[in-house]
Amino acid sequence: MSPAEIMDRVYRMAANPLWDGFDPSLIPVALYDGAATWLFTSGQPSPSFKPVDGHISIYVYVGLHEAVRANSIAVLEGQVTATVMLDGIGSRDLSVTASIVLHEMFHVFQAVHCTDRGGNLSAMFVYPADNAREIGLRRLETKAISKALSAVDSKIARGWCAEGLRIRQQRYEALPGEYAEFERDTERLEGLAHYIEKKSLGRRFADFPENEFEPDDVRRRCYPLGCAFAFLLDRFKDGWSGTFYSNGACLDRLLADSISTGESGGIGFSKEEEAEAFHQATEDIAVMVRGRSEIWRQFGSRIGARLELRFREPMRIQAMDPSNMKRIGHQEVWHSRYLKLGDGADRIEMLGSEAITESAGLHPLFSGIAAVTFVLNDEPDIRHQDGVILSDVAGFKLRLTENRLSEMKLSSG
Repeated sequence: MSPAEIMDRVYRMAANPLWDGFDPSLIPVALYDGAATWLFTSGQPSPSFKPVDGHISIYVYVGLHEAVRANSIAVLEGQVTATVMLDGIGSRDLSVTASIVLHEMFHVFQAVHCTDRGGNLSAMFVYPADNAREIGLRRLETKAISKALSAVDSKIARGWCAEGLRIRQQRYEALPGEYAEFERDTERLEGLAHYIEKKSLGRRFADFPENEFEPDDVRRRCYPLGCAFAFLLDRFKDGWSGTFYSNGACLDRLLADSISTGESGGIGFSKEEEAEAFHQATEDIAVMVRGRSEIWRQFGSRIGARLELRFREPMRIQAMDPSNMKRIGHQEVWHSRYLKLGDGADRIEMLGSEAITESAGLHPLFSGIAAVTFVLNDEPDIRHQDGVILSDVAGFKLRLTENRLSEMKLSSG
């Protein structure tokens, strides 16, 4: 399937309105297919983008444009643009691919018209994922909302919905506010984009894993949960999306206002089911800890060029891919796809390889980066020029003043 075919399917799938005011035909899109970046825009891009013969408003840039790094949004040619890395999408189904493009296009709509920026990622990396009570309640909440979504009988759906929201309130009462805020903000941003993705395919359900999300996978959980809240609002509150952003509402609070939280009508989990959820939460945490050790082991044995850098002055996180990273220690974070560090003129960018960062302070990422180890697909062409260390190979760029480093080690494995 070509980029043009994908965008044609996007516009066809959006022929039936997906959200009040959301018009995909007005939103620029950049698709990278592994060889070139295809730009779909009504604007006039710079000469680096060449017009495609026989097509209006389609331009092509040979290679990966510097603004395109993930399925996300970016400012490209002066416009907020939806960006999609087609070579990283597992599905070869045209409609599924188009729905992912619509997901990112909705993020442009949110950024331009609604100023939604999503949850504070600082909270995600210090989330209390080792709290068995929190993880057990989260399991019960997910299960209740899933039951509400799948229930045919409206009274049963309302009952499970009320029960899920009651458990959420119980969970939030024991959590510092920053974590509840992170979940709600991420549900607004990613949950609603996931809702648009599913709705464009004609689906009315959210995909929950059979055995719940990993304890520290709180951001990924917000996608289907926010989507589920939106589908439940479709069922219980007519026309909710038309005023949602103007009211600054949260999905769960709006849903609670749409039903009576005392409406459970005897619906709920048995003592045995609750006990099983808390027991399983303890097991989940143990699996998470073992998984972190396994990441360390695999990273240590990974084949590739290993570049270890330690800085005299901390570097700062400038960009990352939150969907492809995981905290694996008190100060260490594993980046399995993309990372960009910078400070003044010094900068490092990795795409398509792996790295582990070590924090310079209390927060595992945002206190500055004291050290980083890369395992790169290609040997970096390290050069020294006028007191500056340089490298520029596929997927890795580096520019550091020599006095920034206290240690640099390059080896092959």
